[in-house]
Amino acid sequence: MRALDVRLIAALFMAFAASAGPALADCILYGDTWAVTLTTPQGWEMECFGPSGQVEVALYPSGSTWATADIVMYVNSSHPVADQTLAQFAEWELAKFKKKHPGLGVLDGGVLQTADKRQVLLRVLQGDNWGNFEAVAYVEGRDTRLIVVLSSKSKERYDGALADLRALVSTMVFIAEVGAGP
Repeated sequence: MRALDVRLIAALFMAFAASAGPALADCILYGDTWAVTLTTPQGWEMECFGPSGQVEVALYPSGSTWATADIVMYVNSSHPVADQTLAQFAEWELAKFKKKHPGLGVLDGGVLQTADKRQVLLRVLQGDNWGNFEAVAYVEGRDTRLIVVLSSKSKERYDGALADLRALVSTMVFIAEVGAGP
C-alpha cells in the first residue's frame, strides 16, 4: 500500500468520524504506511501539523496558545530500528537526552494502554537543564514509534496534567498499518 492509500484511509475515517456525532477523533497522524487517531483531552486544544512541523501534534490548555502555554503536550513519530524492542528504543532515546542533561533522572512510570490495547511505556524525567517536569510515553506501532511528551515548568501544573497525558494515550487507535513490519 502506498502513502496515498494511507491518506485515503485517514480521510475516509475523518469523514466517518465527522458524521458520527461527538468527537471520534480530532486528529489523524500518519506516515507512509501507518495512521493513528488521537482525541483531545478535556480542557486542551490540539493542532495537527504532520511531519513538516517541529512537532507533529501539539496540545496546550484551552485559552492559551502553543507559543504561550506554560504546559504542553506533543506527539512525534520515529521509525523503529530492526530488532529493537520498545523498551530498548525508550532507553536509547533517553540516553541521548541524558548526554545533554547530565543530571537527568528517569523513573519508570509504569505501563499505559491505547484504545486498541497496545502497551505504552511511561517514563518520568526529573532534573533537566531547564527545570522542566516531564513525562514521556512511548507507543509502538508496526512501522512507527510514537513519542508523547508532557512538559511543564510548574510541578503543580505537571501533576494535574499527568492524567491528561494518560487520557490522550488511551484514545489512540491505529487505523492503518501496512507494509513489511512484524
